[in-house]
Amino acid sequence: MKNFFRRSTQPSASTPVASAPEALADFESILVACKATGDYTPAWERFANTYFFVRVNTNDNGAKTSDFRFHIFQNRQDGKPYISISEHMQNFSVTEEQKAIREVGGKLVAMLNPEVGIAVALSNKGAFCMPPDLVGWLRASIQGVKP
Repeated sequence: MKNFFRRSTQPSASTPVASAPEALADFESILVACKATGDYTPAWERFANTYFFVRVNTNDNGAKTSDFRFHIFQNRQDGKPYISISEHMQNFSVTEEQKAIREVGGKLVAMLNPEVGIAVALSNKGAFCMPPDLVGWLRASIQGVKP
């Protein structure tokens, strides 16, 4: 799997190496662990390489979705535009006018308008919001990686 994330700093000697269970954990589990430690670096690395469902508005009539726009909503906390994504489809609903596509996090941040944030729908019906400036930082970090 291609690693789309570049660290901006060198890890300290005390940074633990990912264990086998963490390597298999989903993004939400890693996010919870990062919240407990305060170090979100593993979450950003996992985000960039994880496939997420994202709501889209489409003009396509068939089974294949190629002509679409992200479904944008205004975040009540900061008033900025966001898209909603989830690693698991059951974490959010899709209306009749919408479809959900599946895309890797690294590609999603590259596709987004710079003024748009990301709300990750969680299994507890909550959300983890990534404001536009954080999405921009992720985009810059990902674009700096050479294949």
